[in-house]
Order: sequence, then C-alpha cells, then structure tokens
Amino acid sequence: MDYWLPVILGVFSVGCILMSPVARSDKSFFQGHANNGRAPGLLTLTFSQVTTWIFARSLMNAAILGFYYGIWGTLAYAAYYLSFLTGARIVDHIRFKHNCDSIQSFLHERFGTVGSQTYNLVIGIRLISEVFANLLVIGILFGAAGSAAYAWAIIAFAFVALLYSAIGGLHASLRTDFFQMVLFLITLVVLITVVMFNPAFNMTDLGFKAFELSDPGPILIMVALLQVWSYPMHDPVMMDRGFIADRKTTWRSFHHAAWLSALCILLFGSLGVFAGAHAVAEESMNAVLTRLLGDVPMLLFSVALIISAMSTLDSTLSSSAKLIAVDMLSSSCKKCNNPLELYFDIESFFWNKEPKDMVEKKKHDLIKSMKLKEGDFVWGAQIK
Repeated sequence: MDYWLPVILGVFSVGCILMSPVARSDKSFFQGHANNGRAPGLLTLTFSQVTTWIFARSLMNAAILGFYYGIWGTLAYAAYYLSFLTGARIVDHIRFKHNCDSIQSFLHERFGTVGSQTYNLVIGIRLISEVFANLLVIGILFGAAGSAAYAWAIIAFAFVALLYSAIGGLHASLRTDFFQMVLFLITLVVLITVVMFNPAFNMTDLGFKAFELSDPGPILIMVALLQVWSYPMHDPVMMDRGFIADRKTTWRSFHHAAWLSALCILLFGSLGVFAGAHAVAEESMNAVLTRLLGDVPMLLFSVALIISAMSTLDSTLSSSAKLIAVDMLSSSCKKCNNPLELYFDIESFFWNKEPKDMVEKKKHDLIKSMKLKEGDFVWGAQIK
C-alpha cells in the first residue's frame, strides 16, 4: 500500500494543473472571474469557502480533539465554522453599508495607512502559518519529520500548488476548489460508510466521554463561541471570497458554507471519536484506526488530508498574491505600465546598487527569456 499514496498524489496533482485555466485579466487572477468576465456562481463559491476552511490541519485537529475529548471536542472545533455567519455580516456591512471594496480600504478610511498596513502584516503572518501548517501535515503522511520522503513530499506538493496558482490565480483556485470539494465529499462519505458498517462500531461510541462542563471539550466550545465574532475579519482567504460575487450570491454562499463545513468537520472528527472509544492504553489515534479499519480506509483518510491541504494551499497562495500586488503595493502598481517594472522596482529598493540602464537591461532580458509580448499576462497583470 506504500506506493499508492504517491501515485494518488501524482494523479491528483496533474488533474489540478489541467483544470487550471490561464488568467487573462486582473479580475480573473485577483478576483476569480472567468476570462469572459463572469463572477463565480453560488455552488462554486460555497464549495470554495468550505474546502479552503476545512484544511488538513483542521481535519486532524477535529479528529484528535474527538479522540481525547469525545464528541464535545469535535463539536468545539465545528463551532468555529459559525464564523461564516459572522463573516457574512462583516462582508455585507463593509461592502454595502460602508461602500468599501476590501477590508484594507475600510481600515484605511478609519485608521489611515497605519491601520491598513498593520492589518496587512497580521494577515501576512496568518498566510505564512497556513502554508506551513498544511505542508507539515503532507510531510508526515509520507515519512517521519526530517526524513527524505518527508522533505520531497513537501517540496513536490508546494511546487504543484505554486505552479497552477501562478498560472490562474484565484480563478484557478476556485475551479480546482470545486473539483477538490467533490473528491473530498466522496472520500468522506466512503470513510463514514466503512466506519458505520464496521463490526466494532456502535452509536454509543459517540458518547464515550460524558458531558462535564469543567472538561476541556465543553470549555473549548465556549472559547470557540467567543472567537467567532472577530475571527473571520483576519482570515484573508474567507474575506477575499466575500468581495468577488454579487450580494445575494455572497450572502447565500457564506450561510451554506457554515452548515456544510461544520457537518464535514463533525463527520471527519467522529473518526477520532470512534478511535477514542476503542483505544487501549497509550495507543495513538492512527494506530487505533488502522487496527479497526485496515489499510485501505486509512489510505482514504490520508487522501482526504491531501485534498484539503491542496485546496487550502492554492487559496493561500492566491490570497498572498493579492495581498502583495493589490493590497500592499497597489500604489506602486498604478505607476507601472509594465507589471515587471514593479518587480525590478522592489529589487532596486532592497538592492540599491545597480544603475537604471542595468535594471532596464535585466527587465528586457527577462521578458525575452519568458517569450512575452504585448498583451500577455504575467503574475496577474498585462504587459503593455
């Protein structure tokens, strides 16, 4: 069975690349619109919201909390997905009450440059943490931390996500998110079906931990209910998807994403609850599940983590591109007739050693080596 996971990852990666269209406008690259200008529909936006939020680390956390604290631990993690409801309200107020086209513009109006750039710094750190959180989960699926298999899995996974994200930006992310969500739902349904028909399964397993208000599970539920009020505003992936479709589609997508993502987390987390109910002393969750379910269901378990990690990683990369090129450097972009000028302006800022003619020569050589011409798009912007 060891060779099946790399094969599945390879096929899945090729599928994601083939499904990623080349972005031919800034609206396509940064706002997820199709090349004909059409905004994403309800199902695409909902699936994208869900699959980018139930990322690999979240699935593992939900299962681990279920393993140690029973259904109450999994419910605590699922409660965070009520953030979609408060996120919908935040987006609606910012877009249609305050007439702002992003969180940054809203903060800039009220707190000036310091407010918007401080927010950019915070979400920049958040995006970096999401990249590493997902890559680390992928690494441990293929080998022990620090091993060659661990390192190569992370490198290959990151390269694939970066490749198709650079090709299509947010539009590619939305397209692949839909594909990834369908695969994830199929995988999850198969896993839950296998568990329900397992001879060791009993519905009473879900209640193997009694409800005690002072236990970690119920306390974590209360913590989650406190955090959902502000949590969405500093999640750039969620907020970016709040400004790309019309008001009705956006509002409905957030509300559908709330119940669908919570349901997925509960179902996946119940695998951990099932393992916790049948664990013996000092037995890990993965060891229990392997003993009870066998190798093939555990392969599906790993596949679910791979799918969720890829969907989150490409969305994180597209949000990072928007953060840098639009939200942080938009004033610089407006001064550039050629998007590559911005790259060399940044380089000159950090490495203020080369004369202007040398910078222009490097720019010309890069354009020539990339075989670009007027009208082409690179990094989401058009060569002029």
